[in-house]
Amino acid sequence: SEDASSRTSQNAVGKESPLRRQVRSQVSSALHKGGSHVSPAVHALGSWVLHLLSRPSRGKLLDQTSVGRYLSALSPGFLAFGVQLDLGDLDEEEITDFYAQVIDPSLTESSNNEDAEEPAAEEPAGVGKTQAARSYVLLRLREFHRFAEVQYGLARPDWSELDQGLTGLLGNPGLITFDEYHQALKCLSPCPGTDLEEAVRNAFVLLLIFRFGLRGSEAVSLDRSDWVDVTGSVVVLVSGRHRKLKTRGSQRQVPLLGSLT
Repeated sequence: SEDASSRTSQNAVGKESPLRRQVRSQVSSALHKGGSHVSPAVHALGSWVLHLLSRPSRGKLLDQTSVGRYLSALSPGFLAFGVQLDLGDLDEEEITDFYAQVIDPSLTESSNNEDAEEPAAEEPAGVGKTQAARSYVLLRLREFHRFAEVQYGLARPDWSELDQGLTGLLGNPGLITFDEYHQALKCLSPCPGTDLEEAVRNAFVLLLIFRFGLRGSEAVSLDRSDWVDVTGSVVVLVSGRHRKLKTRGSQRQVPLLGSLT
């Protein structure tokens, strides 16, 4: 119950050491004073650290050393790429790109994977320290985002893109089967020939995402001329005609694999 949870939280906080209480007070004071002078992204990271210092984990407060490791995992990327960002202003694609920079191998440290409070699973064969470190940073990013999504209403990133090469370690691939896709299409537009335009449009956006791998923002900004029929297949052009692309590499041609039913 909420009362039991509240009592657990109060008991845990009541047992914190004077040093921890001092650190928590200093972080809180720094956040309060630096609100208008610190990047919103960095401020959000500090708020998450304060949350970690304050909330119980498994009936007790998260070890202070672990909180420090969590911060060390994300702070290099946030300081290198987030000093000018307000995460609340980013769309799905932009926050995905930012998180991809945070987990850049050049910023990760293998020591991040040596958390005494939460030991990492044994590394699978062929998984190096750099990949394990990236996995550790990505796990911390997921935890940060769960907190920040509630606090600041952040857009949800494309975790499948960030998980590439790491899904075996994280155990959360988020796969959708072809049967599930077909069922979703039928729910959105059971009778394409007579359904309302909105229903057909929503089903078409799903088709673009599932069959061509487009991001949601790319799918909804597609131009009619970007759908190109070629002999025996279809090619979708991500042209940027109706939305600004971040890089030239974002402009691409995406062929349909297989055929449409």
